[in-house]
Amino acid sequence: MILHYMDDVLMCAPNDDLLSHTLDLTIDSLVAAGFELQEEKIQRMPPWKYQGLEIGKQTIVPQKLVVKNNIKSLPDVQQLCGSLNWVRSWLDLITEDLEPLFNLLKGGEELSSPRTLTQESQAALEKVQDCMATRQANRCKSDLPFKFIILGKLPHFHGMIFQWENVEKSKKDKDCRAPLLIIEWVFLSHHRSKRMTRPQELVAELIQKARTRIRDLAGCDFECLHIPIEINSGQIKKAVLEHLIHENEALQFALDSYTDSAYVAGVVSRAEQAVLSDVSNAALFNLLSELAKYVHVSVDTLSGAVYASAHTGEKSSDAMKHLIQAFSFLGIPKSIKTDNGPTYTSKEFRSFLQQWGAEHKTGIPYSPRGQAIMERTHQNLKRVLSNNISL
Repeated sequence: MILHYMDDVLMCAPNDDLLSHTLDLTIDSLVAAGFELQEEKIQRMPPWKYQGLEIGKQTIVPQKLVVKNNIKSLPDVQQLCGSLNWVRSWLDLITEDLEPLFNLLKGGEELSSPRTLTQESQAALEKVQDCMATRQANRCKSDLPFKFIILGKLPHFHGMIFQWENVEKSKKDKDCRAPLLIIEWVFLSHHRSKRMTRPQELVAELIQKARTRIRDLAGCDFECLHIPIEINSGQIKKAVLEHLIHENEALQFALDSYTDSAYVAGVVSRAEQAVLSDVSNAALFNLLSELAKYVHVSVDTLSGAVYASAHTGEKSSDAMKHLIQAFSFLGIPKSIKTDNGPTYTSKEFRSFLQQWGAEHKTGIPYSPRGQAIMERTHQNLKRVLSNNISL
């Protein structure tokens, strides 16, 4: 793997021999292209410094960051908070600890607006400096799955992306590695919502943010999620968890689908009876009614992307035409969830999915998450057709 940003190049390989060979080939190619390389800037041994990070054999820490405590104006605060937002993902600088510093951003918005460190913000800075000296993140291991846990108390929930390595402990081995590998920390915005936000919505926001991040980092999803739920009886029943999810749409979206990419696909309903019935533009209504009677929809439950196409029927052949179009826009999923209707249970449709290598899961009518996704998509289609199209 070769990462290139501006005049920095980072190369990664599964072993030292391949890494050395790749480095030599890259250097030869750059020299042949006319670039001049300074030998002292080629980092062959750890720790490697790249994009403000210091990467060791097992750990990652930000390079030495000078924390400016001589705050006089708004730009000083903005620069400080920007630097802290950058390093906090590796140092577990939670929002609650940084809040006194974030509060300094409030007030006059002019660049000349004066700012002074309060006693609370000074204490926060001291904690930041301590974290920078004592905390670090780990390099991930390619053979271990990723997990995510939500920590903290309201309203300062935060999460940790981690791996767990089963390490055999030995009394003789005093330097035995800890099994917990902290990869990154995930935080909610320090800007609080002006509306009433339930704890479930904060949890859902963290999960969605973490799933997006792990997809960028490793191109996969989490093996499991650890979610905080207050338990009075000491034990949580499946029915209680299902009720919690059913009552909150944000959680339904955040927790749905544990594959790299999965679709909830289905025929929303007859166009003239559902989607178009709320379209106030008469000319648009008549045109769409003549073009198609059915709207087929696919939703990528990881990214939230939606693809809809109009067809003259709801047969398996119509569904397959729709999915071919959806694949070209959304990519080929690992699994597809549909209802148990004849459109999706035919031998022809099952064979079609097998050819594309997509697992077929059924049962949306009995799944509150799948049903909610389709219902929300249905409403969004109505809104788009009503507000964004005019003739």
